[in-house]
Amino acid sequence: MIDGVDSKVYKLVSPLLVKVEAEEAKSNVEKRLEFIHGDIATIEKLIKTKHQAVSAKGMEIREEQIKLT
Repeated sequence: MIDGVDSKVYKLVSPLLVKVEAEEAKSNVEKRLEFIHGDIATIEKLIKTKHQAVSAKGMEIREEQIKLT
């Protein structure tokens, strides 16, 4: 029983639906969400790092343009 509802949970295995315990299904979903959140955090850090590198390079370019004028 999840959140007060007596639910039947099934997992798709090839062309078959296999009955799974609700708590096991909930646990699997929570683990997948943790994994996804970890991946999102990693990608966000990478984006931030790349953005900083692009900004720094932009500043270098502006400085060089000022020197040339």
